[in-house]
Amino acid sequence: MNIKLVRNINLSQKLAITPSLRKSIELLQLSRNELLQTIKDSINENPFLLNDSDYDDFYSKERDLDSIEEEGGLYDYLIQQLNEKKVNSNDRAICSAIIYSIDENGILDSEIDEIEEILEFKYPKKDILRNLFYVIHDFDPPGIGARDFKEMIAIQTSKMEIKSIYKEIINEILSVSNLNTFEEIENTLKMKYKSLDIKNALDIIRECDLSPGLNYKKNEFVLPDVEIRKNQNGFEVNFLKSGMPNIAFDSELYMNVKNSKDKPNTKLIGKANDAKSFIRSIDRRNENVYRVAKFICERQKRFLSKQAVDIEPLAGNEIAKELGLSNSTVSRILKSKYIQYDGGIIPFKSLLVSSVSRSKKVSSTNLIREIEKIIDASKSRISDQMITNILNKKGFNLARRTINKYRKKSKFS
Repeated sequence: MNIKLVRNINLSQKLAITPSLRKSIELLQLSRNELLQTIKDSINENPFLLNDSDYDDFYSKERDLDSIEEEGGLYDYLIQQLNEKKVNSNDRAICSAIIYSIDENGILDSEIDEIEEILEFKYPKKDILRNLFYVIHDFDPPGIGARDFKEMIAIQTSKMEIKSIYKEIINEILSVSNLNTFEEIENTLKMKYKSLDIKNALDIIRECDLSPGLNYKKNEFVLPDVEIRKNQNGFEVNFLKSGMPNIAFDSELYMNVKNSKDKPNTKLIGKANDAKSFIRSIDRRNENVYRVAKFICERQKRFLSKQAVDIEPLAGNEIAKELGLSNSTVSRILKSKYIQYDGGIIPFKSLLVSSVSRSKKVSSTNLIREIEKIIDASKSRISDQMITNILNKKGFNLARRTINKYRKKSKFS
């Protein structure tokens, strides 16, 4: 038996994640609070990193944690209200699942299907919707558990002590989906209501709190990365440099190590390279966060400048394509990032919603409203195909199975 040694050459591609790339990925998904703590720890650990700012204690984790522990946060407050409600064990389980599906902004972050899955399909959708509408939406702060900003405004205004004519106008404004701006809405409603009443109703809408969940102690220390400032052209988006340390590389120490007569200390040289990589990663992280925030704000300009009552459908993959970033990069940026806006704070991701139609930009919640409006207006039972035909005449271009899917998520499921 002969044994031969044969050399085979195979070409293959492998993606190797270097330590610097891994660090960049880690920094990208950090909130501003977490980033500041990471910077502080890195400065303490790496002698080549300098805080070149006018202040030293730019972040005190211990102070913030002590303050947070003094008072419960949003979820504790909601569970406390649930415990005070007289509901049966089934409804309690459903309400608990809904509460923990609400994001820190106060918006319901999960679809009804997802909540049904969390509950292991033990309860029908109609029971989940019933508890959402009649239990959770009755909780304080007003607007909590809303599925979008329109619903949040509807909940808040329904609890306000305002004239009935204002409530009537507000409900009509919120139910209209084919009018994009307040100006269009005002011009249309002038035929039915007085101009002053319309103006007052619109002012009430503009004053609604779009981040009711962030008004609690546990979330008070959320730090925004960008801010929106009003100007003559509407507004401008700025990255918040205040509180962000200016990290510098200690070149003097590096030259002393490099020019040392003794054998170069490889560990220190490695620390120096880590420091340079860390600074580049921080700069890249902040630049990409700003680019994504600016793109989102420009797309949602009418909503943010309070010219429209609804946000424009926008998805993460669209942002990635427009900015030349990967979907995973955008996904990490959207996590735990906030915008300082109009005296409050809103998460990046609350300004994103996918469109259910390719030809017409419409969110899933707006489609559900359209379906409910058609069913309400019908004097007899109406089929999915008939609803599809009505909506497609308006330019929705949807399939019957899509209508069926979202009809099941409506109050008529």
